[in-house]
Amino acid sequence: MFILFSWISLATSIILWAVSAAFTDNLFLFFAFHIMWISNLLYALSSVRKRFIFGVFNLTFFIFVMGRMTMSYIFYGNFGLEYSSDVINNVFSIIMVALVSLRAFYAVFKNRYIVIEKQRTSAITNNIRINGELLRKACIYLYWITLAFSIVNVMEKVLFVQTTSYADYYTSFSTSLPSIFAKLDSMNEIFFFIYLATNPRKKEMLIASISFLALGALSLGYGQRNPIALRFCILLLTYIPLRELFRKKDEEKWITKKYKFGLTLALPAAIVFFSFWGSFRLATDQSFKIADAFINFFDSQGNSARILAETIVNWSIFPTNRVYTVGPLVDFLTNNFIYKLIFNSSSYYSGFTVEGALNGWNFGNAISYFYDPFRYLQGVGLGSTYLAETYKDFGYIGVVIISGVYVWIMCYATKNYGKNFFVSGVVLIFLYKIIYAPRDLALSFLGKIFSFTFILAIALIFIIYKFLHLSKIRKESITGDDREKGINESN
Repeated sequence: MFILFSWISLATSIILWAVSAAFTDNLFLFFAFHIMWISNLLYALSSVRKRFIFGVFNLTFFIFVMGRMTMSYIFYGNFGLEYSSDVINNVFSIIMVALVSLRAFYAVFKNRYIVIEKQRTSAITNNIRINGELLRKACIYLYWITLAFSIVNVMEKVLFVQTTSYADYYTSFSTSLPSIFAKLDSMNEIFFFIYLATNPRKKEMLIASISFLALGALSLGYGQRNPIALRFCILLLTYIPLRELFRKKDEEKWITKKYKFGLTLALPAAIVFFSFWGSFRLATDQSFKIADAFINFFDSQGNSARILAETIVNWSIFPTNRVYTVGPLVDFLTNNFIYKLIFNSSSYYSGFTVEGALNGWNFGNAISYFYDPFRYLQGVGLGSTYLAETYKDFGYIGVVIISGVYVWIMCYATKNYGKNFFVSGVVLIFLYKIIYAPRDLALSFLGKIFSFTFILAIALIFIIYKFLHLSKIRKESITGDDREKGINESN
C-alpha cells in the first residue's frame, strides 16, 4: 500500500510542479515539494528494511531544509522567508529538484545494489585475509585510548564556555593543549566506526556505544547539539538496521520490539530536549509546552532554506575564483605540513575572520559574512548546506549530481556492507556525514577521509593488528610445542 500511495503522490507532485511553472505560483510549488517529500518517505517505508538510509536522509532533509517553512505555514500562514517572490520561487525550485533527483537516482541504483538472500548469509564472513576478531580488538583498544584525549579536548571547550560565553567560543577559543590531542581526538571516531564494521555482538559493543553517545552529549556543554544528534542517528537509525539487514539466520536480532518501542519514545523526547536546550543556551524565555517545543525545534534547525535564499540574493558578490564544493579537498591539500613546507605557505584561513570569508574555501564562512558581517565577526554564522554550495558552483546540475553521489553511497551500503572491514568502516563514516549534508558541506564526507589524520589512524590500526596477530601466532606456536612435548613424554 505504501508503494501505491508513493507513486500517486509522486504523480501529484509533478503535476503541481508543472502548474506552478505555468502560473508562476509559489504556493503550488510549496505543496509540490512537500508532496514529493511525502512520496519519498512512503517509498522508503514500502521497503523500509532495505531503504532505511534513504528514509533517514529524507528525515534530516525535512528537519534542516523544510521544517521551518512547514511550521511557519501551518501556524502563521506564510513561508517563513522574508524575501522577494522570485527568490522564494528559486529556493523552492532547488528543493524540488533535489527531492526528485534523490528519488530518480534511488530508482536507478536500487536494482544495481540489491541484497540477494544467498549473499546475505555470507556477506559478513567474506573477509578472508583479515582476522576480524583481532582487528576488532585493535580498533577498540585504540578507541579507548583516544577517548581519553577526546574527553580532555571537549572538557577544555566546555570549561572555556562556562567562564566566557557561547559566542566567545567561536571567536576567541584557542586550545592550550598540545596538537597531538586534537589529532588523537579526530582519530577516535575513525577507530569507532571501523570497530563497528567488524560486526561486534550487541553486548560487546554496548559500553563502547554508550561512551560514544556520552561524548557527543558532552558537546552540549559548549553549545553543540549536532554531535549527539548525529551519533544517535548513525547508531540507532542507520547501523542497527544495517546489521539487521545483513544478519544471518542463526544470529541474534537487532530490530526487536524493545528497539522499536524505545525508538518511538526517544525521537519525540529528543526533539523536545534539543528545543529546550537551545533556548537555555541562548538564555531566552521558553514556556514548557510540548507543542511550542516542537515548533521551536524546527524553527531553530531549519535554517538551510534561508541559506539558499541568501545565496541567491548575494550571488553577484561571491568571489569568482572559488568552487566551494571542493573546499574540503582544498583544505586537505593546503592545510598540511608537507604543503606548507614545500611552498612555504600559510594559506589556510580560520573561520569568523574577514580573510576566511573572502579568501577561504568554506562556503559557510562566505555566506555568513555576506549575510551579516557584524554578527559573523562576533562568532554567529548561518552554516552551510549541500544544496546552496552545489547550486552556487554548478547550478541545478550540481544539485542533481551530488544527489546521485549520495544515493549511490546509500545503495552501496545496503548491498556491500560487511564484504570488507575497512571499506565498511569508511562507508559508515560517509553515511555519518551524508546524513548531516542538508546542513553541512557537500563533500564533508570526503574531508574526513582525505586527511593525514585518517592515514595515520589506519596505520596505527595496522600496527596494533600486526602486533596482535604475531602474538597470537607466537602463542599458538608455544602451545603446539608444549602439546607435542607432552605427547613425547607420555610415550
